[in-house]
Amino acid sequence: MKVVSGSTRMVFVFKSNVIKIPNIKNYKLFLNGILSNLQENEFSKIGRVDLAKVKYCDFLGIILVMDKACRVNIPLNLLKKTLEKKYKYDYMKEFMLSDFKLSNWGVVGTELVKVDYGS
Repeated sequence: MKVVSGSTRMVFVFKSNVIKIPNIKNYKLFLNGILSNLQENEFSKIGRVDLAKVKYCDFLGIILVMDKACRVNIPLNLLKKTLEKKYKYDYMKEFMLSDFKLSNWGVVGTELVKVDYGS
């Protein structure tokens, strides 16, 4: 198991799953972490193949479980150009390209997915 800390959540990385919990170092960040978990859970219900699927989220947003995605190993500028072309006419373009970092993208199976899409 590996633990990765973000600004609003801690991510526990296991062999096939990740568990996201709110950051407990600061009350406001904790609340933002809950909101991020709840938002990812709601967006996951849309059923888009390009969003990492949420397997479980408790009703308070304290625990969120997702499939583990493999890292994307291409240059950031190439990924950005590819995704800008892919989402050119997509109604969720702004959302999909927001907070653009390589660490927010991964591969599950054969699909390129956004793995961090809570705000």
